[in-house]
Amino acid sequence: MNVISVIVPTYNEEKNIVNCLKSLNSQSIPRKDYEIIVVDGHSKDKTVSLAKKYADKIITQKTRWIAGARNDGAVVAKGDIIATTDADCIAHKNWLEEITNTLMKDNNIAVFGPVILSSDARFRDLTLFSLSNKITYILNKLNILHPIFTSSFAFKKEPFLEIGGFSDISILEDFEIGLRIKKHGKVIFNENMKVLYNLRRLKKQGLFTSISIMHYNMLKIIFGFKPDEKIRYAKQNYDE
Repeated sequence: MNVISVIVPTYNEEKNIVNCLKSLNSQSIPRKDYEIIVVDGHSKDKTVSLAKKYADKIITQKTRWIAGARNDGAVVAKGDIIATTDADCIAHKNWLEEITNTLMKDNNIAVFGPVILSSDARFRDLTLFSLSNKITYILNKLNILHPIFTSSFAFKKEPFLEIGGFSDISILEDFEIGLRIKKHGKVIFNENMKVLYNLRRLKKQGLFTSISIMHYNMLKIIFGFKPDEKIRYAKQNYDE
């Protein structure tokens, strides 16, 4: 059995998928210790053909939303640990090693890491993300909230399946699962579990608007309501 199964949802990602999968194939742990699963949402470009060279398994998405894509991947995963990232992200070389070291401890059920921007990003964006990562660290230490990004997230497969996986919502499925999964074990924020994040999804809606809507939806989820679907990350062309 593989130690880790890495799930990467895709839709028309021919411009990004190769760099993402190359970073996953160049991890510090032996390649035989993990598998890469691409879950494709019926891409109309060369995403699938490009991914075949780097992924161990490519399946077609069956359930809706990006949450459904990750659930589909978890069903076919061989590993007892599942890691998730996005097709336009670049994983740090030690990403999977950090995941393994954290989840080897019995009481740790899930781990998530910071998303960082490239050094050529605007100062405002760099500052905003740096502040966000610091706030996330503090909230996690206080065990108040776990504002997870599925761009850098991993969990033990068995308890994940026991709680029903990701919920059927179009946005903030990562934040929502953080509220549920922490009831079954310890959720850790690992500062060294870094991925390079692409701002294109947030920029399409507008960075300030996106962040405002996300925080509004976080409050709705905390109080038991479904989030508004004003921002959907599924099946959009973010390179327009």
